[in-house]
Amino acid sequence: MSDGAGLPRIVCGMRIPCSAGFTLTEVVVALLVASAAGVVLTTTLLAEQRLRLIADAEREGARAAREQLEVFAARPCGADSAGVRRGGWGDVRWSARATNGAWSLVDSLRPLRAHRAIVISATVRCAP
Repeated sequence: MSDGAGLPRIVCGMRIPCSAGFTLTEVVVALLVASAAGVVLTTTLLAEQRLRLIADAEREGARAAREQLEVFAARPCGADSAGVRRGGWGDVRWSARATNGAWSLVDSLRPLRAHRAIVISATVRCAP
């Protein structure tokens, strides 16, 4: 059977099976597959975001430690000092002690959401 334009018409009757549409089982399976794909995609995006935040925190921590080294390398030897700097990426606890014409520096970097601090120690000569 067809309509006037030559397109087939769907006829559902006693002797002709109706095949237009999906069964309830097919619809449920399709919804389950789509929701599983959504969960996988969400999990992947959250993991990627977490890794990006960790990388940003580590980069900012390394930058803070480098700045600390540069500051003390430009200073003449003097009194010991220590301090804490808080940033959007985490905290830095630092100490500087002058011994034998050089600064002994210790930085303890603790990025946000990190379980442990990263400790960096370095020695730089005092400026003349």
